[in-house]
Amino acid sequence: MPGKLQLQQTLSQPYDRARFVGQVLGDIFDGRLTAYSPAVSQANLTDTERRLLLSVDHYADLTLDDGTDLRCFEIRLQPQVRIEQSRVGIQQYVRKLLTAGQAVLVNFISTNAAGKLDPNQPWRMTLVAKDTALVNGEIKDRPTHAKRYTYLLGPGQACRTPAERLVKLFEQTTLDFAALVQAFEVETLSKAFFKEYKRHYEAFTVYLVSSNFSKSVFNGDDKAIRDWTKKLLGRVVFLYFVQKKGWLGASNTDYDDGNTRYDQNFLTDLFRLSGADETFYPNWLSPLFFETLNQPRSNDDFTMPNGGGVKVPFLNGGLFDRDAPDHKGPITFPTRLFHHAPNPDEPTQRGFLDFLNAYNFTVHEDSPDDHIVAVDPEMLGNIFENLLEDNKDKGAFYTPKVIVHYMCRESLIEYLDTALNVFEVDLGLEDERGLNVSQPKAKPGQLAITTTQNRGNVQRDELTDFVVNKNANPFIHQHAQEIDRLLDAVKICDPAIGSGAFPMGLLHEIYGCKLVLKDLTETQKAQLFHERDYNPADYHAQIKLNIIQNSIYGVDIERGAVDIARLRFWLSLVVDETRPRPLPNLDYKIVVGNSLVSKLGDDILTLDWTLRGFADAEKEVVRLTKTLGQKQRSFFTASGNKAALQREIRDLKIDLLLAQIDLDRKKVLAAMPSAGLFQLSAKDQKKVIAGPETVRGIDGTLGQLHALRQNPDKPLPYFDWRLDFPDVLNPHVTDKPGFDIVIGNPPYDVYEGDKRGEIEVINSMPIYEIAKGGKLNAYKLFLALSNTLANPENGILCEIFQNSFLADSSAKMLRKHFLTEFQISKIDSFPERDDIHKRVFESVKMSVCILLGKRSKSQETNFTLNIWRDRNRLNGEQIQLSPNIIFSIDPETASIPSISQTELQLFKKMVLGNRVRLSSFANCFQGEINL
Repeated sequence: MPGKLQLQQTLSQPYDRARFVGQVLGDIFDGRLTAYSPAVSQANLTDTERRLLLSVDHYADLTLDDGTDLRCFEIRLQPQVRIEQSRVGIQQYVRKLLTAGQAVLVNFISTNAAGKLDPNQPWRMTLVAKDTALVNGEIKDRPTHAKRYTYLLGPGQACRTPAERLVKLFEQTTLDFAALVQAFEVETLSKAFFKEYKRHYEAFTVYLVSSNFSKSVFNGDDKAIRDWTKKLLGRVVFLYFVQKKGWLGASNTDYDDGNTRYDQNFLTDLFRLSGADETFYPNWLSPLFFETLNQPRSNDDFTMPNGGGVKVPFLNGGLFDRDAPDHKGPITFPTRLFHHAPNPDEPTQRGFLDFLNAYNFTVHEDSPDDHIVAVDPEMLGNIFENLLEDNKDKGAFYTPKVIVHYMCRESLIEYLDTALNVFEVDLGLEDERGLNVSQPKAKPGQLAITTTQNRGNVQRDELTDFVVNKNANPFIHQHAQEIDRLLDAVKICDPAIGSGAFPMGLLHEIYGCKLVLKDLTETQKAQLFHERDYNPADYHAQIKLNIIQNSIYGVDIERGAVDIARLRFWLSLVVDETRPRPLPNLDYKIVVGNSLVSKLGDDILTLDWTLRGFADAEKEVVRLTKTLGQKQRSFFTASGNKAALQREIRDLKIDLLLAQIDLDRKKVLAAMPSAGLFQLSAKDQKKVIAGPETVRGIDGTLGQLHALRQNPDKPLPYFDWRLDFPDVLNPHVTDKPGFDIVIGNPPYDVYEGDKRGEIEVINSMPIYEIAKGGKLNAYKLFLALSNTLANPENGILCEIFQNSFLADSSAKMLRKHFLTEFQISKIDSFPERDDIHKRVFESVKMSVCILLGKRSKSQETNFTLNIWRDRNRLNGEQIQLSPNIIFSIDPETASIPSISQTELQLFKKMVLGNRVRLSSFANCFQGEINL
C-alpha cells in the first residue's frame, strides 16, 4: 500500500479506472477484490435515466471479511449534467443498484460535450449504503432511505482526508462493512475541523487583546475584538468557497481558470507573493475585501503583488462592507498566524491558511441522506453557533441536521396541505419594472384569495411523497400550478435564526420541489428569465434567489449569527452560478434585533400600530410605511453606492417612527378623561395621573429620534417587527399580517433580559401573558411570540423546545392556549430518559419536543404524540390525543401524557368512568407519568 502522500497524489489526478482499481482498490482490498475486464455495461436504462446518465459500468465486486458483498460501478454523467442539480433522478437510479446487496461503491464521472471524460473536472467516490451504519460504529439493518457518503477527488481537490482514511483502512486487521463506512464518516472530520478552527480563532483574539490595537482600534473592548476576529476568519473561509468555483484570480471574465493558475490556490499565492509578512492583512487582504470584492471595477481588474493582472469579481452582498475598526488604521498580524513555515502540516502549529489548505471545500449543503466528506456551509454554521457569546449559557444549541430537515419538511407539508384545503391563490404581483414575479397581486407578501372552498381531505400522503421524495405523483401533476404558486407566495420566518439552519433547510426543500414542478408548469420559465443580464445557465441560482427574496426572513440578537446566516444564503447562490454575479443584499431580510422586546438603544419602545381614526396623521403613517417597504425591496438588488440608499431607508424609518409615536401621543391624550379628578372613577383617576408621565416619556423618545435624524452618520439602534418587515406584518400595508411558516429552535434559558425594566415590560405585554408561570423561560416567550407572528388564518408553527411544555405546571397557561386556540397537528417528544432514548443535543442533558400545527381555533380533532427512540428515526409509540381527552384527564394543568396508547385507554376508563383526578394517583413531570 502506498503512503498517505503518494495516495493523495494518485487521488488528485484525473480519473482513470485502471489506475483506481490497481493502485487504490487493489492495494486496500487485497484478496477481496474481483475486477472485470471488460466491465459489465448496464444497458437497461429508461429514457429519463438516459437524460442524466451516459453509461453505467459494473467493473468490480468486493467481498468483505464479514461476508458483505459490495458492487463497484462507474457512472458517466451526460455532458452538462451536475449531480447537485439532478440529485433526485440520480438517487432514484442508485437505489436500484442496491437491490442485490448491502451497499455499492459508485464513481461519478463528468464528461465533456463529446461525451468523453473531462480531465479538468473532479470526480466523486460515493459509498451508498442501505443503512445509516454510523451509530456508535455498529451496523444495524433497519429500513431507511439509502445513505450516500462522498469524497470529491481529482484536479483541484484537497485529497488529504480520503488519503488518510484509506491508509487507515488498509492498516486494519479486519476489513468489514463497519470499517468501510467509518472510512467515509463525516462526523470525525467535522469535529477535527471545529477543534482546530477554534484554536486559530483564539490565537488571533489573544494576539489582538494583548497588542496595541486593543486600545487604538478597539477602545479596549474585548468583545469587539472577538466579533471582529470572527468576521475576519469568516471572510477568509468564504473566499475559500469562492475560489473553489475558480472565481478568484482568473485570467479573464469567463472565470473558468481561477483554480488552475496557482501552485495551491489564489489566497495562498497572494500571501506568498505579498512577501508572507505581517503586512499581509493591511496591504493585501484589506484591499481585496473592501476595494475589490466590495466595489464594481472596470473589467474586474486586480493587480497581484508581482504586478500581474488577474480578475476578481465584484460580489456585493455586504459581507465585505468596511467595519468601524478598519477605519481606524492598519492592523498587522504576525506571519505565523496565517502561515507557519517550519511545520505547515502539523495541526497544533500551522497557520490559518495552512489549516484551510488541508481540507476540501464544497459549497453544496448536505441532506441527512447525502454527505460529502468536506467542509460545507452547514459545517461553518455549526462552528459559528458554537463560537457565539455564551451560547450554551443562554440555552442556544446547534440543531442536528436530521432534526432540521424533518421540521422543514413537516412544516412545508403542513403548509401545502392546509392551503390546498382552504383556498386557491392567484398569480400576478408586478415588480417595480412592471414584470410579473410570481407573487399574489392583492398585497405584497400575501396570498390572494380568489375562491374559498373546502376540498375535503387533500391527499396528504401524496404531498408527503412530493416533499420528502421529490416525486411528481399523479396528485402533484393535477395540482402543479396551485402548488407552484403556493411555494412562490410562502413567507417564512425564524425569530431566533442563529446560523440560519431552518430557513436554509426550507430554501433547499422549496428549491427541490420547484425543480420537480418546472416541467409541469408553463409560466415559471418566463418569470425567471425576464432579467436582461440573466444567463439561462443560472436557472437554478435564479430559483434560489427568488425564494430568498420572496420568502425568507429572520432575526437574531447576535450580530455574528446574522453574519453567518447571510453567508450561508450567499453560498447557496454561488454553488449554482456559472459566472460571478453581484450577490443580493440581505440587510432587510435577516436582521440584527431583539425579537422579544423593541428597544431604542437601552430604552424600551413598544408601539401600537393599529389605526384609530386620526385621518391625516394615519395617512402619513400609511404612506411612509408603504414607501419604506418599496425602498427595502429595491435594496435587495442594489449595488454601487448602497450607503446612500441605506441612509434613505434609515431616515424613512425615523420619519415613520416619529409619525407613529406622535400618533400614539394623540391616542394617549384622547384617552385621558376630561372631567375633574374627583368626579372620576378610580380607574379613570389612574389614567389622569399616568397620562402626563406617559406623554413626557413619549416626548423624550421623540427628542431622541429628532436628534438621530439630524445626525445621518449614526445608525438607528432599533428593531420592531412591523417596522422592519412591513410588507408581511404591518397592518398599514397588509390586511392579514403574519408569516405562513414560523420555524426554529429558540433559546431554552431562564430569561433575565438586559435590564430589570425589560422583564417588567415583557410581563406587562399581552402577547406574553400565556408564557407566565414559574420562571420566565425564553422558549415560552418565543413560543408566545411565534404564535402572534404566524398568519392568523392558518399560519404554520413548527418549533423545537424543552419537553417541560408537555406537563410541567409552570407551562400550563402556554399549554392550555395551544390546546384551545391552536390546532395541533403533531408533537414529537424526545424523552431521553434512559440509554435507549438518545439525546438530540449532545452537549446538554435535556429532553425536547417539537410542536407542529397551525394558528386556528382548536377543533376536537386528534393530534399525534410521537415518542422518538432517538433523533435519527421514529420507532416508538404513536399516541392519538385530543384537547378534549387531555382536559378530561387533567382539567387543572392539561398535562399531555407521554404514555402508550394502551395505558392511555386505561387512564381514560379510570378517570372518566370513576371521575377520579389523575393527580390523585400519579405525578406528571415533563410529559412522563410516574405512578
